[in-house]
Amino acid sequence: MMVVAMNSATLEAQAVAGAADAASVRAWAIGLIFIVIVAAGALVDFGLAFGLWRRPMRWLPRERLFLRRPWARRDAAGLLVWLFGCYALAILLKPVWDRLSGSETVWVILVSALVNVAGLWLVKRSLARRGLTWRAAFGWSRQAWPARLGSGAAYYLAAMPLVWFYSLVYQGGLRAAGYKAEWQDVAITFVSETSTLARVLLFLLAVGLAPVFEEVLFRGILLPLAARRWGTAVGVAAVSALFAAVHFHLPSLVPLFVIAVAFSLGYVYSGSLVVPVVMHALFNGVNLVLLGLLR
Repeated sequence: MMVVAMNSATLEAQAVAGAADAASVRAWAIGLIFIVIVAAGALVDFGLAFGLWRRPMRWLPRERLFLRRPWARRDAAGLLVWLFGCYALAILLKPVWDRLSGSETVWVILVSALVNVAGLWLVKRSLARRGLTWRAAFGWSRQAWPARLGSGAAYYLAAMPLVWFYSLVYQGGLRAAGYKAEWQDVAITFVSETSTLARVLLFLLAVGLAPVFEEVLFRGILLPLAARRWGTAVGVAAVSALFAAVHFHLPSLVPLFVIAVAFSLGYVYSGSLVVPVVMHALFNGVNLVLLGLLR
C-alpha cells in the first residue's frame, strides 16, 4: 500500500507539473500571437501612412458615394425593433430554458441563429421590395471580392495596435476603480464547451453569420443614415457607441467602440461592406482562437 501511495503521489505531481508546463506553453503561444499581430499592424500602419504621404487620400468623393446609400429610417427602425425584441424575448425565455435544464451552448446557438438569420431575411425582403441589389445597397460586388478581402485583412491589422492599447488603458482603469472584469457569456460558453461540434458551430456563427448581419445593420444601414443627419464624424462615433453598447458587456465597451470606428472607416473608405465584414470576422476569429488556447 505504501508503494502504491508513493507511486500515486509521484504520478499526481508529474501530472501537475505537466499541466503547468502545458499552461506555460499556451501562455507563450498567446503572447507570441499578440506580438505578431501588433507588429504586423504597426507595419501596415507605417505603410498606409507612407502611402497617404505620397498620394493624399481623396476622402470627399468616397464620402459622397457612401452618403448616397439608399436606406431610409423605416428600414433601420424595423431592424432595430427586431434586434431589441429578440434580446427582450431571450431574457424572458432564458429562465424557462434553465428550468428545463437546457444546454447553455444550444441556447446561445439558437438565439444567435434566430437574430442573425431572420435579420438578414428582413434586409433581403426590404431590398426586393425596393428593387435594389446588394451591390447598390452595400457595394457588395463579387468581382471585387479578392481585393476587398485583402483590404479587410490589412485594415484589421492596422486597427489592432490601437484597439489593444486602448483596451489595456481601459482595463487598467477598471481595475483601479475596483471593478472585477468577467468574460462575455459567449466567451465563457465557448471555453467551457466540451463538444467539438458545438464549438465549431459557435465559431462559424462568430466568424460567419454574426459579422454579416451586424455589419449590414450597423455599418450598412445605420451609419449612412446617421452620417446624413449629423455628419460623418458624429455618425461614426454614434453608431460605434451603439454597437459597443448592445453587446451589454462593460469590460469590452471601449475596445468594441475602437474596433467599430475602424469598421466604419473601412466601409466609408472602401465603399464596400465586404471590408468591415472581413475585419469583423477576423476580430472574432482571432479572439476565439486565443480563448481556445486559454482553455
